[in-house]
Amino acid sequence: EVLAPSFDGTAYTYRVRVRSATASGTATVTASVRDAAGNVSEQIVQAEIDAERPDLSITVSPDPPRGGGSVLISVTSSEPLDQFPEVVASLDGQTPLPLDLPTQTGNTYEFLCLADELAVVAASAVDPAGNTGQAVLTFADLSVSSEELTLSAIPNLGLDVTVEAPIHNSGQARVENIPVRFMAGDLLEQNQLGADQYVSLDPGQSVVVGALWPAAEQTADAAVFVVIDPDETLLETDESNNLALRGPVVAVQQLDAQTHLITDMS
Repeated sequence: EVLAPSFDGTAYTYRVRVRSATASGTATVTASVRDAAGNVSEQIVQAEIDAERPDLSITVSPDPPRGGGSVLISVTSSEPLDQFPEVVASLDGQTPLPLDLPTQTGNTYEFLCLADELAVVAASAVDPAGNTGQAVLTFADLSVSSEELTLSAIPNLGLDVTVEAPIHNSGQARVENIPVRFMAGDLLEQNQLGADQYVSLDPGQSVVVGALWPAAEQTADAAVFVVIDPDETLLETDESNNLALRGPVVAVQQLDAQTHLITDMS
């Protein structure tokens, strides 16, 4: 598609729009002109078409981006750019966090995010041929709350107890097959309750998982724990919310009455 030409008094300049489906490579350009007397002149030239989008890659330091007071964002392009990439860092994928002015070393551009943590980094860049490249880096954030950890019955009364807790993905990336472990005991020693539960969650999703605490394994001073990603293999923006506990929950039978004194020490 030939766009409207420009004329500087001696020469015409034409811009040609190439459809994105056109492959990069050599193309033949034919130019024909006719003067006022009807004379025709024609010239054929070879032109190189660049339809390749620049490939962008994003890295952050620290990785995962949390707890450092600021986050250094590096965007690397597969080819030179006419100008700095546009970068948006956020916690929710929408509200931008403040960035310092970028610096450039070769095809790598660095931006300092003046925030303690972030969950999404989006970058876009245009090469000299006008092709646009984009990249997005996202992080998950799984969480569990002690306030939401529930017991189906009072421990130490001879009953099996079901322990349940909702697991939330409040980050911006999907997680796959992340283990959740239930345990009972004191702060120094715990016994695992059943096998690990595995969760897969999209951003904003939650799921309730649970485990059985057999009556024979209950002790008077035991607390119940649930831990997300106990081996710390998942990169998250916040790992301080991966542990919840309830207890110790103590049930003491009164010697002179068929009642129990219930104390929740959590």
